Amino acid sequence: MPSVSRFAFGAVLVLLVVAPARADQCTGAKLKAIGNKEAGLLGCQAKVAATNDSSGLSACEMKVMRKFVAAFARAGTCVGDQTTCENIADSCASTVTSVLTDTLPSRCEAVKRKAAGNLAKTELGCYSKAARRSAPLDPGCITKAQRKFGAVLTHAGTCPDGGSPQSLVENNCVKPGVRADGGGTVRGVCPTTTTLTTTTTMSTATSTTTSTTVPVTGSDWRGVYGAWSVDESSVEPSFTTLESLGINLVIANIGLDESNADPNFPGWQQWYASAVAHNLNLIPILWDGGQNQTVWHWTGSEFKLDISKYPTDPGAQFLNFLQTNPIYKAHTFAVFSFHEPFNPQNPGQRTVLQSQTLWTQFHAMFGDTLPLYGESAINVNGCANGCVDYAGLGVYNFASCGGQPLYADVDEVSASDGIDFSTQLCVTSEAETIQRAGAMLDAVYNYSHTSPPAPNGSFTKIVPLIQTFVAPLPEVSRMPSAAEMRAWVDDIVLPRKDRLVGVVWYSWSKASSTYITSLEFSQFDSTGADRWQAVKDISGEIVP
Repeated sequence: MPSVSRFAFGAVLVLLVVAPARADQCTGAKLKAIGNKEAGLLGCQAKVAATNDSSGLSACEMKVMRKFVAAFARAGTCVGDQTTCENIADSCASTVTSVLTDTLPSRCEAVKRKAAGNLAKTELGCYSKAARRSAPLDPGCITKAQRKFGAVLTHAGTCPDGGSPQSLVENNCVKPGVRADGGGTVRGVCPTTTTLTTTTTMSTATSTTTSTTVPVTGSDWRGVYGAWSVDESSVEPSFTTLESLGINLVIANIGLDESNADPNFPGWQQWYASAVAHNLNLIPILWDGGQNQTVWHWTGSEFKLDISKYPTDPGAQFLNFLQTNPIYKAHTFAVFSFHEPFNPQNPGQRTVLQSQTLWTQFHAMFGDTLPLYGESAINVNGCANGCVDYAGLGVYNFASCGGQPLYADVDEVSASDGIDFSTQLCVTSEAETIQRAGAMLDAVYNYSHTSPPAPNGSFTKIVPLIQTFVAPLPEVSRMPSAAEMRAWVDDIVLPRKDRLVGVVWYSWSKASSTYITSLEFSQFDSTGADRWQAVKDISGEIVP
């Protein structure tokens, strides 16, 4: 059975479970069904073009639709939403028909419409074959389809086709229906960037995750695009690089000194001056090694935050530093609360009451102008809301199994005092992993929004942390490829703009001395693709 752990990187037993190959057959069948529907609908439109008689169009399209529904049902359960795929096929037919339009009847236009449908059907068929065989796409299959399409259009004669009919079909009929990585391996069916459906249900041979979403009012999106951890000895060069990649937020341990001219050990003044210069916001971590926890010191009834009462406490000093430097406070997205406060293995463990008290004190002092951020901080009853304003949630899915780049899937499971997480290693399907990662984020969002709100009426906002590090643990034992980084944002983050604030890459520098590598030290993946360039390209879709 999969392992269960509430806290990232806990000492837990993880069993290796290999996902079934059935999903590849299902994926192939769905791709074939989409191609057949597109070809069928354009075939119906070809008849209209040939005769200038649309009286039979509705019946023709209904016949195509019934075949599609039956084929989808036979395909089984795997990634690829039927309604989304239906809409893609319908849009394909309407878009292509609107371009391939002439004075009817037109034999030329009829031939071109039918040829367009056949091109979509054949190219999606190439992807279908690849998926069924769990093999990369055969480029020769696509080339053969394109040649045949070109020959048919030449024979059809001269009539309107938009100038680039092949691109018209591929951009509106093929690409929207399938997602493949740089090597041509099929990774998804009908990927969507639209609003989430009401219910997400996903089943595999070994686990079942069901999460019913709650109504979404407004949007939590803030355009946050972050990097976790910058080494203190390279603040300025790292900030320069991160700014060039489109990053606008850094989460980092900034020490306990207000100022230090030594560039290897910068103080708050130096961290913030560099952040302002590079237009970056910070989530500062103030770490107290003596208590294995952040610097917020508990008196038994309150935390030492007020400089007038606790003038020598570094936590109070830092908050006073922000108050007396408005530009630095303006560049503080939030302040890091506690590290894994409810982890029983954490020497710096905190209680729900303490977490609630810190939130209450911060909001009493600063209102909503200086929020709190935490990780593993909201999954216990009483802290779903009102313990932090922003919650970082790890999306750590990249595992190496027997030398193969596979996945670690994390699912939310119920617990008597909140929610837990279950990890399944060595999953072979990227599409399944993406679906389960999205369901996990949805479950945490739902947990917050079905719990009592914070005293100010707010609900905790979620910041997904996508894995870009390797540690000596099986569930985080490889780096994602540049294509996977793109896919995780496209298929997990962007469809959830109504319930996430953005995305953070965890981590840039090595956030722990035990980490083997991180994004800063692994610019290129095994194919030579540039991960940093992927970060930069993605920024345009995240940052307003």
